[in-house]
Amino acid sequence: MKNRLGEEFELLLIALQFLSRIPVGRNIEFSDEKLNESAAYFPIAGLIIGSIGAISFYGLTLLVPAFVAMILAIALLVLVTGCFHEDGFADMCDGIGGGVDRSAALRIMKDSRLGTYGVSGLVLLFAVKLAVLTAFLSTPIVPDEAVVTVCVLLILAHSLSRLSAVVVILTSEYVRGEGVAKPVAVGVSPARRKVLAATGLVVCVWAGAMLGFWVLMGAVLGTIAGHVIARRFFEQKLGGYTGDCLGATQQLSETALYLGALICL
Repeated sequence: MKNRLGEEFELLLIALQFLSRIPVGRNIEFSDEKLNESAAYFPIAGLIIGSIGAISFYGLTLLVPAFVAMILAIALLVLVTGCFHEDGFADMCDGIGGGVDRSAALRIMKDSRLGTYGVSGLVLLFAVKLAVLTAFLSTPIVPDEAVVTVCVLLILAHSLSRLSAVVVILTSEYVRGEGVAKPVAVGVSPARRKVLAATGLVVCVWAGAMLGFWVLMGAVLGTIAGHVIARRFFEQKLGGYTGDCLGATQQLSETALYLGALICL
């Protein structure tokens, strides 16, 4: 039992190492196969990342106005993830927006330089996130409850949005011969898919107890909408996905979750 638990914990650490800059130690036996299986723990890694954002936001509200605290918390989350997902979103914007066909889009997305579509996309993405999350602070909710609501949404969003990205891995086709996401493109084993489902269920039950049924439904529907919108863009142009598309799916699912929750508040 200890060996099995140790193996699963190692996969979680690999997921954290892949998705963030959180130190996980140097004694991990890394392999492409383990990275592939670690995708089952992406939502739990997101849970940890979101918790860092929520705790920092809550603590900062004790020191500075909530709007400033939100900007600083978002900045911290960018540092924690190393802009991993934002970079993918920007690259997808450049590739889908500037590529006249599939090959051109893939070539642009591989270019490390950032174009107009990518810059515009990132600016709008951060603006929407900041506007929607701070909007919760100006609703008729009691101020302290509003802060807690935002904290719960940060945790929920970072977990479900990474589950959304894994769904792309499981249901779409990787279109590059090589790439950062190539090792996880195989998908996870059926046994570990249960971990994905269980994580999503537990997080939603907890968030529903904190937020209420309708806000949770808005958040879930928002996540689904963000997932569908992202896939409509990249699958229509590429016929599948790349690592950048996974980052874009995470970002759009996260942002749409906040918006869906706000609509149903």
